Amino acid sequence: MVSMKKKIKYLSKENIKEIDDHMFKVPSETGDSMYEVYTDLGCCTCEYGRLGKFCKHQAAIYFYFGKELPNAPHVTAHCRHAMAALAFGNKVQPLSFYTSLNEITQTSEENSSIDTNTEQEGTKTNDNENSINEYKKHEVNSEISDNVVSTHIPLDDSSELNGEEEFKKVINLMTENHSKYGSSTASTQMFLKKLKNVKTRNSWETFLATCGKQISFRLGAKSKIHVQPTSISRRRPEVTRGCKRLAVGRPPSDEKIKKSKRKRNLQHNIGKNQPNAKSH
Repeated sequence: MVSMKKKIKYLSKENIKEIDDHMFKVPSETGDSMYEVYTDLGCCTCEYGRLGKFCKHQAAIYFYFGKELPNAPHVTAHCRHAMAALAFGNKVQPLSFYTSLNEITQTSEENSSIDTNTEQEGTKTNDNENSINEYKKHEVNSEISDNVVSTHIPLDDSSELNGEEEFKKVINLMTENHSKYGSSTASTQMFLKKLKNVKTRNSWETFLATCGKQISFRLGAKSKIHVQPTSISRRRPEVTRGCKRLAVGRPPSDEKIKKSKRKRNLQHNIGKNQPNAKSH
C-alpha cells in the first residue's frame, strides 16, 4: 500500500467525481481520459483493473473516500480484527488494538470499544499493581537469602581440605585394581599419553571428571579440512583424494601409475559392475 500511495500523488479528492455510492470517475495520469471505478465489484475500466487487479485508481478511492473494495489488500483495522477473531474467538483484542501505528485519528467504533473496556483495564491495573508489589517483596527476600548464603560460603572450606584425602583414595584404588586385575601395556601407554597432555588446571579437572575421555592425544576429525564430495572428483590426477599437503618442488623422476577417472557412461559402468560417475 505504500507504493500505491506514491502512485496517486498526482490525484486529489477534488479531481475524483463521485457518481453514486459504488461508482467513481478517476482521471488518468497521462491523458484526459477518465476511468470508472466500481467499488462493489472491485474493478476499474483501466488496463490493469478491468480484470480485477487492485490498481492505483481503486487505491485513490480507498484512501480518499475510505471505501473498502473486495480486492483491496486486507490491511485495515477491521480486516485484522476479523482475522484475529477467527484465530482467538472470544479472546480477541478490541478493535483499537489492531489499528495502524501511523494512524492518529480513531473511528467511532474504536472509541466505543475503548469506552467499554475502560472498566476492565482499571481492574487489570489494580491487579498489576498488586503483582508488582509482591514481586518487589520477592526480590527483597531473595537478596536477603543471597546475602545469607554468601556469608556461609567462606566457611565451607572442608571440601578443599578433604580433596587430598579423596585423591589418596583414588591412588589407593588404582594400585589395588592394578595388583588385582593387572594392566596391559597398550592401555597403560594410552593412559600415560593422555596424562602427559594435561597442561592446565581446566584440562586436569576435565581429566578427573571424564577419566581422560575428553583428553585427545592424536589429531582427530577436528583437524581435518572437510571438502565437498564432488570437489574431489574435479582434482587433477596428481592430487590425492585425502587432505594432506601438496608436494612442493620438482616431481619425482619415477612415473607412478595414474588412476584414470571413471567415465560418465551408464552402460559402461553397468558392464563393469561399478557405480556410475556423477556429473555434478
